[in-house]
Amino acid sequence: MARRSRGVRRRYAARQKVALPADQSNSRLMSLPAELRNRIWTAYFESVRFHFSAKECTRWPSAHLYIKAPPILETCKQVYSEALGIYYSSTTFQGELSEYGDNIRPVLRWLTNIGRSNARLINNIHLETMAAFYYPPSMKISQIYGMDQS
Repeated sequence: MARRSRGVRRRYAARQKVALPADQSNSRLMSLPAELRNRIWTAYFESVRFHFSAKECTRWPSAHLYIKAPPILETCKQVYSEALGIYYSSTTFQGELSEYGDNIRPVLRWLTNIGRSNARLINNIHLETMAAFYYPPSMKISQIYGMDQS
């Protein structure tokens, strides 16, 4: 059997039509009550820990900290709208900073990029560092980030 070139394979794949449902009314998951789906999203995201490293952002100042949302949020618009808030409020984000903690800026930039409303939902961020700076353990993300309006 002859091998096809990459370009031929791409063109062939592009011609294949996949029938996508216009709505999710036939989905067994989406037919569940919203309260039950929210419990499913919460159970899923509570078990998820996202690890990131801001260390590289010190070596390359132009580097950005990207934390890709889980693929389940990309399945359909309804799942995205229902589960996004639960994702930010239930997921534990764990990361490590450089030895001197001088790369907190990428973390703050990430918080800016996800938007103030999503950043306020985050309950669990664990940052590990051997840094000489100190944030009181009782300090909230909103206070560090400057979102505290009081």
